[in-house]
Amino acid sequence: MRLEAWHVIIIVLLVAAFTIVLAVKRSQSAAGSKVNAGSIGYAPSGEPIHQQHPAGTNTFAILALIFGLLIGLLGIIFGHIARAQIKQTGQAGSGLALTGLILGYGWLALVLGAGFFLAS
Repeated sequence: MRLEAWHVIIIVLLVAAFTIVLAVKRSQSAAGSKVNAGSIGYAPSGEPIHQQHPAGTNTFAILALIFGLLIGLLGIIFGHIARAQIKQTGQAGSGLALTGLILGYGWLALVLGAGFFLAS
């Protein structure tokens, strides 16, 4: 079986993506479970009321945006994974994941449209 140039590019992008995911996960676990407290108001006594937010942006949301721009199918996959994780953890990055999904589905529509156009 002969590897073509686009096979190599996809393999390199996949390896890079998983390397980024592992690096971010390791840095998050090394930093511990830091949370950012955001003031949401004041108690009657004048003390600020804080709401706890998980630290950082979801890694899969960032990857969804990157791959949504480059390779549509991977943007779709990472976007759905990111949205599920964000719903569970409350991390930031919902907009990035949604943008990656929109771009990914846009790429998919373009590729399918071009395939149908060229096939006819």
